[in-house]
Amino acid sequence: MRLLTYLIILSGLLAMQSVPVERYQFLGNSECNSDSSDGIADIKYIGIKNTILKQEIQKYIRELDSSYSVFKKGFGYIVVQDIEFNSSTTYIGRTWEESKKDTIAKFTLIPGSYLLKLKPVFFDSFCANCFPPFYSFIDGRLVLIEDPDLNWINDRKYTRRSKENLVKLVRSTLTLALQEDFEFYDVFDKKYYKLSKEKRKTMTEDQILEEAAFAINEGKTVILHEDGSISYKR
Repeated sequence: MRLLTYLIILSGLLAMQSVPVERYQFLGNSECNSDSSDGIADIKYIGIKNTILKQEIQKYIRELDSSYSVFKKGFGYIVVQDIEFNSSTTYIGRTWEESKKDTIAKFTLIPGSYLLKLKPVFFDSFCANCFPPFYSFIDGRLVLIEDPDLNWINDRKYTRRSKENLVKLVRSTLTLALQEDFEFYDVFDKKYYKLSKEKRKTMTEDQILEEAAFAINEGKTVILHEDGSISYKR
């Protein structure tokens, strides 16, 4: 009985730490496996080769440019998260008309404006400011590719050197908030405001950058259908 319990626990741990290869192949890079023999890997730069993913990120960047002046000026980055695949699609007993709008894959794009730190904050199984396994650049904008299956172990998954590098890259996209005319967003009152010179003097740079975390907030989910069409959900 004890042996059976041990095997169940062990299999569960291995499943949670396994790399979802299908998700990584979707990025269009066969070399982007984030595993390593000692369980610690570098956060890797990858060139996104998947045509649809790249085009949708480029389109999203243009949308944010037109909606947020601070983003157009260089504030913030892009996060790709919740990459999912539907492997249950079946055509048995169904016509093409019935199945052509089936979802075969989807992913969510969100504007990133939060400050990464070397020691993320954990809330039970959720990790705030966790590190992604990959990052890239599209049209000059930093893009982070998150993996929901690895979020809860990310703090011990990646090397300090690669985390420090990503912290610097993310921070460089947020420094616009240090300018006196930067407009912050209050998610509760739903209005923009500026920090006074007096208020800024009482805050550290990190505190100011953290306050800018909600300056941009307009994500969308991209849904790929069996017939090749694309739909969106906000």
